[in-house]
Amino acid sequence: MNSLALYLLRRLAAAVLVVLVVSFLIFCCLYLAPGSPEQAILGPQQATPEALATIRSDFGLDDSFVLQYWHFLDGLLHLDLGRSFQTGESVGSGITSRLGVTVPLALGGFLVACVLGIGGGIIAAQRRGRMSDRALGTLGVVAASTPAYASGVLFLYVFGVALGWFPVSGSGDGLSDRAFHLVLPIVTLGLVGAASMFRRTRVAVVSALERDDVAFARARGLSSREVLQKYVLRHAMVMIATSAGVILIFMLAGAAVVESTFDLDGVGSYLLTSINDKDLPSVQGIAVVTTALVVLINLAMDLLYAVIDPRIQRGAAAD
Repeated sequence: MNSLALYLLRRLAAAVLVVLVVSFLIFCCLYLAPGSPEQAILGPQQATPEALATIRSDFGLDDSFVLQYWHFLDGLLHLDLGRSFQTGESVGSGITSRLGVTVPLALGGFLVACVLGIGGGIIAAQRRGRMSDRALGTLGVVAASTPAYASGVLFLYVFGVALGWFPVSGSGDGLSDRAFHLVLPIVTLGLVGAASMFRRTRVAVVSALERDDVAFARARGLSSREVLQKYVLRHAMVMIATSAGVILIFMLAGAAVVESTFDLDGVGSYLLTSINDKDLPSVQGIAVVTTALVVLINLAMDLLYAVIDPRIQRGAAAD
């Protein structure tokens, strides 16, 4: 077995273990959380002892902690996340139906963050100390200091209400209409990620520009573009890739705030509603799926590091 395959196998085993541990911790937190799931299921109706007993029996809430977790884990191993206490629909179906909003939002925000952050970071690093560097740094600080909900409300008012260029709420119907509804949310989410991406990229590129081989390449008469492409970005790529992975994870987490601000029916809004309703299967399912996505992103980034820098896989094989 070659070093890359061994490295990937070890990372896969660690990823599965992380998902199992996190699923147990999530289940423990929800099990111990204050409040009564059966009362939330009944809603404003009269919570008679008979009704509460029936609800607990129907949903298995009378079972012990170990047995409840075993049922949850058994369903998870069979890709069955259970059924919502509130709607009765499959949690997996509820998540899948909303991915059409959350995935384009997260990927769009990630693309905006990478284009603005990486591009701005490279420009600022090459012009460090100049007016353009200070201007881009100031914009980055402003973007990083502004919460997504605040910039979202501002964009809604300016471009949705005052100018009327974009819709102010809803997810839209059809591909083109949904894309139109997602423009402002994507920009809102992307700007927050771009600020972090800008800082990390600038640091990585500045560090690469100070290397001896870069100075030697310049002394050989290579153009600035050739030096950037062949030397600087190669040295800065691991840190930039690391930053990109962190930003992509942030896009998944930050989507909930943006979805609520723009009234989008995505997975983030589904999670917030489920928490308010104490819909435990939905909360558990969304949390586990989100954890799995984060683990997969980290796994993909680890594999990318090994491809960019073969020393990583050689080091893993030597352990």
